[in-house]
Parts: sequence; C-alpha cells; structure tokens
Amino acid sequence: MEGIDLAQLPQMMLSDRLLARRIQRSIWLNDVLIPVEGADYALGRYVDHLVELTDDEVFRLSLASSTTLVEYNGRYLALCTRHQLKGRKLEEIGLIIKNGQNVITSGGQTHFPEGNISDALDLAAFDFTAPCMAGVIEKRRFFPLREAPPICPADAIAFVICAGFPYDAQRYELDESHIGSTKMLAVCEPESDSHDPALLKLKPVEPLPVKPDGMSGGSAFACIIVGNEASAFFAGIITRASQQAVHIVKAGFVLEFLDMIERVKTGKNGNAL
Repeated sequence: MEGIDLAQLPQMMLSDRLLARRIQRSIWLNDVLIPVEGADYALGRYVDHLVELTDDEVFRLSLASSTTLVEYNGRYLALCTRHQLKGRKLEEIGLIIKNGQNVITSGGQTHFPEGNISDALDLAAFDFTAPCMAGVIEKRRFFPLREAPPICPADAIAFVICAGFPYDAQRYELDESHIGSTKMLAVCEPESDSHDPALLKLKPVEPLPVKPDGMSGGSAFACIIVGNEASAFFAGIITRASQQAVHIVKAGFVLEFLDMIERVKTGKNGNAL
C-alpha cells in the first residue's frame, strides 16, 4: 500500500487566529508555559509507534499500534489498546530508537482478560522502565503523568488535541527497512459522554483527512480554562475513531489502570491481569 507523504497530509489543527480567539495567553502544562501557537505540536509529542519484530526478510518491522508514552510513579510505560495487539507476538513488541535504526522490546506487558463490559478494559501497557533507567531510551519521550483533568463544565474545555499514527499515512522504505512516520493531529471538541462511563466522545473540528485506523492508543490532551488561566491536562487514550468522531478512555480510568499495574507489580493485588 502506498503511503501518504507528510507534505500531502493536512495536519488537523485550528489556525493560530482561531486558537487566539479561544485563548489569549500561553497554556500551562505541568508547570511549563506553552505558547498557544505551538500547543498542538507540544500536546501531541508523547505519541509514538509500537512496532513488532517479524521473521520476514523484507518487512522486518510491522506497525502494531499508536502508543502514548507516560511516566507514572517511576515507571515508564507505553499505553495502547489490546484490540490492536490481536494475533501479534507480545514479546516482540517494542519502540524504535536511534532514528529508526534499532528496536527495544519491553520488559513485560499488562492487559485485562478479553471482555466487552467497558472500553476501559481495552487498555494495555508495555513496561520500558529498565531501558529508560539505563539511558537506552530517552526519558523525555515520556509524559510525566500526575493527575486527571479537573471536573469542569463542557464550555470550559477550549479544545482537545488528539494524536496518533493512522496506518494509511505511514510508509515503509524497503531499501532501508525504515518506517516513515506521519503523525496526525486532530483538534477536537467534546461532544457527549457515552453509555460507557469510561468513554468520552469527541468531535473533530474538521473531518479527519484519512481513515483513522491505527490511531487507537494515541493521546488526547485537553486545554481547560481554570480560573483566568489556560491549563492542559492528559485527557485520555484513543480507543476507536472515525473521520467524524474520536472516542477516548477518560484519564481517570487510565489512572485506575496504572494504579492496578502498580499493585500487581508490588504484589499488593493477588489477581494478576
């Protein structure tokens, strides 16, 4: 399949003028001020590829999923969705390092048993703590996740930046066994809660230019007006999407999942996931 070149793929974002009408100042993110003109890129930077090492002599890497990289309580984790891992060898899933020249596999993964009770059960995590602590993977690639967004009325949410790697926008260069990455940024607004309390439905300001298959596991960051300041918060993980709607697992449910991982790792929960 022929990929879409980055220059040919419209980046889904509000214009500077529209952003300025919504927010007249910089945005706080973990005590760092971000210029509003660059907020879309800054809030989409923690999304990466998960790849699978294969036995194919030509296609040595396979794109597995978008992933959101977070650091939480000292663990460096790649968050994704379980449904994109079906049929894959989980022990061969890894992150690309050194400009695509190498792949580091994880130190283990955590996910729920299969079920359809809630999309929150679709969450999965790969642990890259060891290579991060050894300096093999740069820690700055991981977002320091500390809290969920405050409870607020919908009109306090200026916008939500969703980011991921749709399959149709990627390319594989056979001569170099190199995957060319094209990240798509979608500027969205909250539309409605779902019948599933773990989900929030977002509406892209403009329809996505390509099919979003592959964006599951990507990130969502919300810009919220708190008092007289604008602050950005991790809002959740993309679990499914169409060109007209993006569904995310809310941050609070993601944090519950991460706390469960901690209990399993430390032996404080007898039921492994």
